[in-house]
Amino acid sequence: MRISLLSMEETARIIGIMSGTSHDGVDAALAEIVPGRKKPGVRLAGHIHIPYAKSLRDEIHRAFEGDTAHICRLN
Repeated sequence: MRISLLSMEETARIIGIMSGTSHDGVDAALAEIVPGRKKPGVRLAGHIHIPYAKSLRDEIHRAFEGDTAHICRLN
């Protein structure tokens, strides 16, 4: 879905979620895009980091060894 920022009439709220290369947890951010006359404004409305349990971090780290079955179980 493509959002046309030029035709925005109301504030758009967008959530982004990712698990980075440090494999320490999940990060989420809420951004608000506010329409403007020349260009929209962007504001970080909130964010959170939810750490993985040590046991899950260890399992993810082991997946880097290339065991396909292990990676499938993690997915």
